[in-house]
Amino acid sequence: MNINDIHDKYLLHINMDFNKLRNNGFKIYGDHAYFHKFVYKDIDRLTIDIDLSDNTYSLTVTDVDHDEIYFPIYNWDCGKNYELEEVIENVINTLDSLCIQKIFWNTDNKKKRKRRNVQHTK
Repeated sequence: MNINDIHDKYLLHINMDFNKLRNNGFKIYGDHAYFHKFVYKDIDRLTIDIDLSDNTYSLTVTDVDHDEIYFPIYNWDCGKNYELEEVIENVINTLDSLCIQKIFWNTDNKKKRKRRNVQHTK
């Protein structure tokens, strides 16, 4: 399937080893403090939401607790006629390379997540 044939959001369910993030000390700074929790817990399934509408792209990663993180996708040229498999491979490689490089990422985005009420018990 060619990405030019997709004019809506495409949901991709994959397995991703986020232990690699934790083991490499990968941390994110920005206005999303909960990302620290996201990185440092065991996650074996996530949803990658690739928005290919109007020739733009964005990446939303949702963990098993439905916490959403918004990523830019690097090394991407939306002018090319990529196959969907190439897009998926690019997303996975991007996340993987960021784990290895220990890049500090600012996750500034337009959407703000509502804080959940948390009760602490002793």
